[in-house]
Amino acid sequence: MFNKKLFSSLLTEIKSKQSLNEYARQSGVSAAYISKLIRELNDSPPSPEIIKKLSLNYIGMYKQLMAAAGHIAPFDEDYVIQAKIKYILEKKPELDSKNFGYFKHGYYKLSPEEITELDQYIESSSTEQIESYLDELRKLIMKNQDISEVKENEDTVGYKISDPKEDKKIRTIAAHIDDDVTEEELKDIMNYIEFLKNKRK
Repeated sequence: MFNKKLFSSLLTEIKSKQSLNEYARQSGVSAAYISKLIRELNDSPPSPEIIKKLSLNYIGMYKQLMAAAGHIAPFDEDYVIQAKIKYILEKKPELDSKNFGYFKHGYYKLSPEEITELDQYIESSSTEQIESYLDELRKLIMKNQDISEVKENEDTVGYKISDPKEDKKIRTIAAHIDDDVTEEELKDIMNYIEFLKNKRK
């Protein structure tokens, strides 16, 4: 079942402070269509292909949008994990980290038993233990999908679904570069190539 209200809320969260046109440009979905979804005017949900674009490839948001659209079960293991991360970070905001930015959103409601269990764990554990537990929860989500870590700017780290075409392009270029170039350096080379190509336009 298509939960239009939840879908609209998620889109608004993804769009954040961007203008509608900027979000449309980033996602490759028309501004008019996005506007209808946000205003809850569409009775039919977008296809999984459109949802992937709307999520900007962030797996946490992609799965929540898919659930809100009725394409997958509403609360699988990942949703429970996200809810746990969100709860722990609400209790321990000093542990919040850019590494958890796209995993602390979620609409699964923890049961009283789950909350009690988490409270007891937080109370009896050191900061290092809780940080380690948060990292384990993050990895549990990541292992279910092919997710790579990408640095967007100085303050934000996100996790995006890997692009097989991009991976192949990187491997092809890597074959023509010395073996001692690191993956990070290779990405810098790729970015510079894109920069040079854009200068031609």
